[in-house]
Amino acid sequence: MPQARVKKGRNGSPEWERLRRDIPTFICSVAVYLASLALCLMLLGLTPPNPFPQAQPLFWILAIPLTFWASALRNYGKVPVLILKILMALDIPLGVLLVMTAYLVQAAEFQLFVLAFGVVVLMCLVAFVSYQKSFLKTLQ
Repeated sequence: MPQARVKKGRNGSPEWERLRRDIPTFICSVAVYLASLALCLMLLGLTPPNPFPQAQPLFWILAIPLTFWASALRNYGKVPVLILKILMALDIPLGVLLVMTAYLVQAAEFQLFVLAFGVVVLMCLVAFVSYQKSFLKTLQ
């Protein structure tokens, strides 16, 4: 009885297996995802006057592509890893922009914006440190 032909692509390679088991890579990707999700929540808080009902579609428009990216990152292809690097670079400046906007428009619960920005900064620092120790850094 002939065996079924098994398609062996990148998923079976030793590089991919090493990436799958690399704890710093996992920590980096989760930290970037959480920082980006905190930015989505900050943007949600800027929509007037009763934020949740009007901004719910905006939140899902931003959060769904973010979730698809996190799902695509499990293969560690070139595009998801590039998006990871871009998000690592842009999360803190976007957080600063959102906090300044919240301050200028005198948004209610400004302390929550500052707290969310603190989460963004903390997650980005965790992502940066874990990226430096991860196997992702060696990928080109």
